[in-house]
Amino acid sequence: MEISLLWQQCIRAGVYATKENAFPEARSALTKALNEAERMGSPICVAFSCRLLGALYVRMNDLPRAEAKYRKAFAVCLGLGNEKGLAESLAGMALVKSKQRQLEQAQQLYSYAADIFPQDVSPLRAAALYTELAHVCFRRMDWLNAQTALGKAAGIYRKHQCLTGEAEILFLFAEIMFMRSRKKLAMKYFRKAGALFAQIGDFHALAAIHHIVAFAFVENAAWVDALVYEDRAVLLLKDGHGAEDASIRVTLREACFLQGYVCWQTGYLEEAERCFLEAVAPANATDQFDEYDQKACVFQSLALASLQRQNFSSAKEYYLQAMKWFQHAENGPKTGEIAEELTFLITNEKALEKINAPLLEDEVRWKLLLKIAHNLERKNQPLQAVQFAWQVLKILREEEEDTDSVRAVEEFVRSLSEQIRG
Repeated sequence: MEISLLWQQCIRAGVYATKENAFPEARSALTKALNEAERMGSPICVAFSCRLLGALYVRMNDLPRAEAKYRKAFAVCLGLGNEKGLAESLAGMALVKSKQRQLEQAQQLYSYAADIFPQDVSPLRAAALYTELAHVCFRRMDWLNAQTALGKAAGIYRKHQCLTGEAEILFLFAEIMFMRSRKKLAMKYFRKAGALFAQIGDFHALAAIHHIVAFAFVENAAWVDALVYEDRAVLLLKDGHGAEDASIRVTLREACFLQGYVCWQTGYLEEAERCFLEAVAPANATDQFDEYDQKACVFQSLALASLQRQNFSSAKEYYLQAMKWFQHAENGPKTGEIAEELTFLITNEKALEKINAPLLEDEVRWKLLLKIAHNLERKNQPLQAVQFAWQVLKILREEEEDTDSVRAVEEFVRSLSEQIRG
């Protein structure tokens, strides 16, 4: 059967519009293509048009329509006995289920799709399906099936010398080992993946690996090593190498936040503040930061860093920002915590501006810092709390405060240290 020129033109227009995120135009063109395919009476063209519409509806987050189109494509391909079309339709339905967080169904559908896909037609696509299956298994913490799927994908990638795919598989293997607390093996896989990503020039993915390795060092309180790796991640992300084509991503916001956190832990407070501000700064005029809880946490960290620098005015402003964004997130408990800390700070800020007696100023300051330490301990953040507690202890010892106060803070520091160790 001869394929009409109109169908071909509509498909090309729809695919181009989809790539340009011009979704109304894409839907119009692909709907015309489907209508033309049905007029021609070409089941293959009907199935192909349905799959493209399904993919478009996924991009538009219209998941019921996406599933309907993939199901129609599956029914047509089943009648034709077209295994490639069946596999692609199943993969589309699996993607919809994954987006709907119906992960058990998504895993089953991806498994069917990968197993029936004819590898002789497109081996790299078959490997990609096994990789998608592994991603879903990973989200379900089904480690055995995730590793099995990755093993199949890795075999295909190695056979066809696809370094990008092999690097991604090594990365996923590393993540699985990391999640299973097999940290040394995870680091081995991360380094192998990083070497491949550097070889192929995917520096954005390489940045993601540095970020994860830095996080691993943070978990072990190896702050200097963590800072080295996170600095590399931020530099790679700021250079922007390969950002459009990267298969594995980490955002500059995430990297700047972790960089700030590590700087804070190592005592580089001014640098920590700069990094935290970069984490909430818009990347460009159209950039939006809609993760309110995350933004609020960054401002709370900024407030705490300012308090450690004894910059009470900045701390107050950052607390106000944190409270505003927690309110946007409708996070009542966190809003209450911030309000409590801010009230205490405002009450003492006026006194700090007027007081000239150093001893009295220190007394106000250590009481404020101790309250913050207790708040952090209640929020299960012993690493941050112990920094403030040590500062309080230092002030008390320098000013030769009463023994009971010193003893109480020493006991608090010991308690925090035990929480950190165990």
